Amino acid sequence: EEIKIIFPNASSYQKLSQNRAIVLDEKSQKLGEALHTLPDCKDLKGFAGNIPMIIGIDSNDKITGIVTQKNSETPPFFQKVIDSGILDKWKNLVASEAINIKVDAVTGATMSSSCIIKSFKTRVSNHIDEVKKEKELLIKKYWDWAYEALAWFFLALSILAYLPKSAVAKYRK
Repeated sequence: EEIKIIFPNASSYQKLSQNRAIVLDEKSQKLGEALHTLPDCKDLKGFAGNIPMIIGIDSNDKITGIVTQKNSETPPFFQKVIDSGILDKWKNLVASEAINIKVDAVTGATMSSSCIIKSFKTRVSNHIDEVKKEKELLIKKYWDWAYEALAWFFLALSILAYLPKSAVAKYRK
């Protein structure tokens, strides 16, 4: 239900890890990713404890929305934070821009709003690092495959060079 608030066209999701999932539409096309702030932000506390959130990031790496989950914050103070529009400050920004934007804490609910800000920045920063590592791993796999293919090519060429009537026999030396 919370993911549908961020991605209205979502019909399912596939967990990638305990705090990250790919969100899919009816045709199993990727809409984006849903990031959960726990356990990355378990040590970040508001006035009465942790404030778990789900952060939506679309396929273009833009923040699509943020939903807070059940928490122990004092309801009137927490509602003041939500009503301030703090969750919309990052909406439609690219993740790398969003973590660098200065968002002020809400007066009268400083601890709760500071927790939300820190949790958002921590989880999105971790996501950026995860994506970077995945890209690096993909590039490494590509180059490993290319080197292996090249090695097989030279091995085949070497074997052909030792066949007596081969077209490449002149390259034997």
